Amino acid sequence: MDSHILKLAKKPDHLELEQYLQQQGPDKITSLLGDILSAGQKYGSNNDTDPILVFRAVFIGSPIRPGDEESLERRLAAFMVALGWLINQVPDKNAPADEKVSSLANFLLPEIDSLPVDALRDVNSYIVEVIRKGDQFQSKIFDLIPKLLATAITHDTIEVEIDGKLQPLSGNEYVEYILDKIISCKWHPSYSVGMASAFNEMDCTGLQLQRITDKLLRQLNVLELNELPPLAYQLFLLSRKGEKQGIIAGICHHFQDAEEKMEIASGKSTNKHAAVDFNRVEGTIIVHMCFAIKQDQELGTEFLKYVKKHKSRALNSFTLACMLSMARIHRFEDTVLELLKSTILSVYKDAEKLEQYPWLKEAESLGLYKVSIKDMMDVVITKASSGWDQVTQSLVQLGVLLIDTSVSASPFKKPTVKSSTNSSPTEETCKLAIEILQKTFKLHDIVRQEIMTHILSRVVTRASSVMYFLDLLRLLVKDCPQILMEADNMSKIRETLDYLSFLPLSSAKQLLETLHPIIQRDNRLREALMLILRKGIFAKATEGRQIAVHGLLLILNSNGQQRGSSSTTASNATALEILGLLRRCFSQQPEIRQLVYENLSDIAEQRSDLTPDILSMLQTQFQKYYVTDRGIENPLLMDKCVEQSSTGGNVHIAEPIHSLIRSLTTTMTILKNHQSITSSSLSSLTGQIRSLCFRLSKSEPEDYELDKSSNYDMISNVGMRNKCRAQLLSGCYEVCYRSDGDMY
Repeated sequence: MDSHILKLAKKPDHLELEQYLQQQGPDKITSLLGDILSAGQKYGSNNDTDPILVFRAVFIGSPIRPGDEESLERRLAAFMVALGWLINQVPDKNAPADEKVSSLANFLLPEIDSLPVDALRDVNSYIVEVIRKGDQFQSKIFDLIPKLLATAITHDTIEVEIDGKLQPLSGNEYVEYILDKIISCKWHPSYSVGMASAFNEMDCTGLQLQRITDKLLRQLNVLELNELPPLAYQLFLLSRKGEKQGIIAGICHHFQDAEEKMEIASGKSTNKHAAVDFNRVEGTIIVHMCFAIKQDQELGTEFLKYVKKHKSRALNSFTLACMLSMARIHRFEDTVLELLKSTILSVYKDAEKLEQYPWLKEAESLGLYKVSIKDMMDVVITKASSGWDQVTQSLVQLGVLLIDTSVSASPFKKPTVKSSTNSSPTEETCKLAIEILQKTFKLHDIVRQEIMTHILSRVVTRASSVMYFLDLLRLLVKDCPQILMEADNMSKIRETLDYLSFLPLSSAKQLLETLHPIIQRDNRLREALMLILRKGIFAKATEGRQIAVHGLLLILNSNGQQRGSSSTTASNATALEILGLLRRCFSQQPEIRQLVYENLSDIAEQRSDLTPDILSMLQTQFQKYYVTDRGIENPLLMDKCVEQSSTGGNVHIAEPIHSLIRSLTTTMTILKNHQSITSSSLSSLTGQIRSLCFRLSKSEPEDYELDKSSNYDMISNVGMRNKCRAQLLSGCYEVCYRSDGDMY
């Protein structure tokens, strides 16, 4: 029969086909169609009894004519056979998609337009009853629903049996009636994605859309984990019709609750795969959300409104990840980062208020909530390596922004460190930013170069936040020195050190101290730094020379810590070279000399092998200002220590003699403690120091032209000279008092 029907369908005139179908009757035709579908022929095969071709032939032979009830009945019967077969096909998740199912559903779609109103009502009722029954069926059925309802709404009147009575409904009322029956029933979990896709193809009123979104959001709680991303994607598409904020809030709340349950479950179970799968699902949904925002920027605006409206209550790791991913969209980058910054700052401000005023803890109506933003950020950073990789770039941007906006009012100077309980919200925000960048650097190699660029660029450009970035660099050097010693990072560090002499003293000094562990371990970096410091010793600016001195002292100290290694000879040669450079500093500005004096005694204590050389350097310098003739009461050449500028400027301290004597006496004490036999030169120097102390103790202020009547007014040169002499003498007396006991 089927081959004969197909043969007749191929003829130009379909009259014979109509007559043949009339002769067979509806029952035989429906039985034939059912048998063909059940036989399992696949669409596209070379079999002449392809079910789609047979269905098409039956519809061709059953044209719609006024008064032709038999043809209409046969047409509807064929439609219901196909629909019933689709409903009875239970999908297999592991099997590939059945092409026959898709082809049959696509065949039925255009035929819906030709259904009369009663047939349309019967088809809708049949599908609704199947949905309300809750059995699983092919999701392709849901593709028919938008077309069925769109066709129904065009009819003026559709009679529906309600409470046992037929009641006429308009097209709009009928659609509302069908939607109510679908939404109000309990769905099989497999319906969710298909129904969401169907609703996306329908025109809905505001109230209908609200009910639909509420229903779909509730379905999130009953779906399996791998089914959540498709439903979330459909929800984001549905948001184009409206209810944007409701959809966003529902998804965020669901994953907030799911994360809490997952955290509890992970504490009881050792199964790590479930947590990894959950992270990947969340990451996929975040990607879907960002894609939807790119297509509909109003969705992004509503998401930001949701966060602003609920403030800290809306914060959880999933919401933070959504915002960080959204920050990668150029249109929202600045807005999202600024919102995150202000939200984090407000969290710490709320925490400060709750700590200061305990009675506010019960006053949630005031909008004060204690949120562990640090823990949330830790979760985001950790999950970024297991499914949330799209947030990594924005984490770096956020951390940098928080540090740059958390600087103190005093540039180049770090504020006094407070205890954690007394830190201000701004300081807490900065600490959080440093932790974000530190952990991101350790876990994600893709952004390490960018973080290093941010740190070192702030150093070179003298940014007001430089001290915070140097704190970050110090933590990185401590936690992951091997990563910093990789070629790319070392090249950036060497480039930064080229600008060392031009940096402010405070930031340059901290940079050198921060890099000290790496300088110790990397010979090439140490050699490059030595070359820079040699040039810096003769820089025009005083600060540049001070920086060079700090660097040389740092290398000298690191060489001392490396003694006993195979490079002892090279280390000793470097140490002697540095001492030679420091000796040349004795002819430079007083600030440079004082810096050298203050640190040489520390080096002498750490490097006993260099103590004699250091003592010799200091002794030679001391002899320039010491009066050896013990008959002269004034043992120091104060005119050399305090002089007027050669260009006629103000009086200034030309030699910080008190620092020189302090360093000299300290070095002598160190040498005595390390040497069992005292050399003649050390004995001679000891005698000079004793003479210095004795003569200072016997001298009077008048011997230095200083007394109560002297002029100490800083406006005049005489007053400035007297003030400088008094400062130096005061320092010398203090040194002598402290060292006198060690000399005997």
